[in-house]
Formats: sequence, structure tokens, C-alpha cells
Amino acid sequence: MREFVIGVEYDNEETQLKTYANTVEGAIDNIVQMSYVDKLYSIVDTDSLESWEFNQDLTYLRDLRNQMPSNMAMLFTVGEN
Repeated sequence: MREFVIGVEYDNEETQLKTYANTVEGAIDNIVQMSYVDKLYSIVDTDSLESWEFNQDLTYLRDLRNQMPSNMAMLFTVGEN
């Protein structure tokens, strides 16, 4: 399990949260499931210091995830762009 520091916005304020996941994609999924988080700005893997920048409203991903059956696995990867 890896630790990630996530730059997010909730209640119109930018802040950082920590989450734990096996992959960066799992970290994003964790944040998408937090209904109080509105936007995703950045992710940093605290072990490797690899980082990703975003400026993404999470409404679409959250709505999409909520339409999926609970027994369905969601697989995606973070690309270069």
C-alpha cells in the first residue's frame, strides 16, 4: 500500500488530503468516492515523489462511478496527457 498526498478543493477551499492505495488510479478512485471533494488538482506519491497535475471537476467521474454495479471493477490508467 502506498501513501498519496492529494491536492483537492472542497467547500471552495484548496487543501491536501492523504489517501492510501496500491496505484495512483486507486488513489483517484478513493477521492472520487469522497462526495465532499469537488475538484482534483494534484497527486504526489510520497515514496517515489512522482507527481501528477490535474484541474479536474470530479462530478462527471463521480456520476459515472455511481452508475456502475457494485460488483464491477473499475480499471483505468493515468497517461502522460
